[in-house]
Amino acid sequence: MICKEKHAWLVIGHYGGKNTGDEAMLNGLLWGGKEFFSKIVLVTKDGHVPIKPPLDVKVSAIRPAIRPLLINLYRARGVIVGGGTHFHDDYRGLRYVRHLRYMLRFVGVSFLARLLRKKVYWLGIGLGPFYRRLTRWVTKLGAWCCDGITVRDKASEQELLSVIGRSKNYLLAFDLAALLVELNNNLKSIKRQHNLIGISITSIQKALSGGIDAEKKFLECLRFSVIKLLKDKPLRLRIFIFRGGDRESDVNLSYEFYQDLLLHGVAVELLPYDANPLNTLEKVAECEYFIATRYHSALFGYLAGCKLLFFAYHRKVADLADEIGLPSHAVINIRDEISEDILYPYLKGLISGDRIYEASLSVNEAVERAKLNFRLLGI
Repeated sequence: MICKEKHAWLVIGHYGGKNTGDEAMLNGLLWGGKEFFSKIVLVTKDGHVPIKPPLDVKVSAIRPAIRPLLINLYRARGVIVGGGTHFHDDYRGLRYVRHLRYMLRFVGVSFLARLLRKKVYWLGIGLGPFYRRLTRWVTKLGAWCCDGITVRDKASEQELLSVIGRSKNYLLAFDLAALLVELNNNLKSIKRQHNLIGISITSIQKALSGGIDAEKKFLECLRFSVIKLLKDKPLRLRIFIFRGGDRESDVNLSYEFYQDLLLHGVAVELLPYDANPLNTLEKVAECEYFIATRYHSALFGYLAGCKLLFFAYHRKVADLADEIGLPSHAVINIRDEISEDILYPYLKGLISGDRIYEASLSVNEAVERAKLNFRLLGI
């Protein structure tokens, strides 16, 4: 039996920002690590706990303000940085400056914890790409502070090794959100609708590989191809919003896409952001096919057993495809030239039943790998 800690662990991540992926990883962290944690203090955007935690884990939340952060850090048993692509620099202009400040916050907390001789773990982390020396230096400093790091894919493992070498205690695991599969008892009994296509879209304006013109062209090509595919066919489209809220939300883009398809006679529905990622996973599981841009929408499509088509607006989406064994033909790199003539055959192939749109890594294996995130904690 594992002894639970007397003091709370301070857990930081991008929580409370109405992002399905972040709340999914938080679910995986709290439920997967409940044998280890007895008390947790979450740092969230609004100071509220965004999910329902296990009954035997006492969870409270604070805002990311300096005073409560320092007080709770001083009292904490240690610090855990929850999963996500916290360390990368695929942004342009002021958006990179804002992300640099975000990375420095994680590194600063990790560094102070190290000075106070507290344990520091980064769990389920995605790393890269690194285009700037400053980003690599910040990541290296943060990783140096850690007692252990788990990464979610081989590409992140290579980035970690390139930054800090093999001296660090690390493990290759999988994304923490994969543990949702074991938390949802209804998933296996959900009836799949064989004429239903799920899709998520997100803005690529601020990515180095994107921009306003690139986003406009991509959405025009996608709209044209979807209309051509679905019009006069017994197929339906379900649009998922994986990022709500105000900042970097998918709401407006998804709503405009939805309205445009309605005007062209496409059978389409729009699902609003749901604060409970388990509900979202169930809705994805009803789809036979899934077209994804956001990383965790792609992961949900995989966990739900859908046939998959990924739009790699960021390298992490392509990294996920490699990790789950999704053939390269089912991954479209938005950095490349996109046109209706290129995009439509991908969509047509997706609904044709071709096995190249299926991942080879079993979901059960992914779940077992996700559990490795807690091995460094002694679970």
